[in-house]
Amino acid sequence: MDRLHFDYVKSQKPVLLLIHGFLGSMEQWDYLENGLSNHYSLLKIDLPGHGNSLEFTSPYSLESLTLLIDRILIEEDI
Repeated sequence: MDRLHFDYVKSQKPVLLLIHGFLGSMEQWDYLENGLSNHYSLLKIDLPGHGNSLEFTSPYSLESLTLLIDRILIEEDI
């Protein structure tokens, strides 16, 4: 596993990072998206094994998860 599935609604507004909880997916933010997008650029992420993100193929750690999220932030120039 070397990528997380994400959706980035980019605008000239500050970025709000939306990460779901246990057993969720980024789809749980859909009902808030219209209101939030009036004030923020939205970055929604599916965590490993949830939504459209594959499970980790190596041992799961908070450090490995933060590195994957950091890679998205760098790639999207956030």
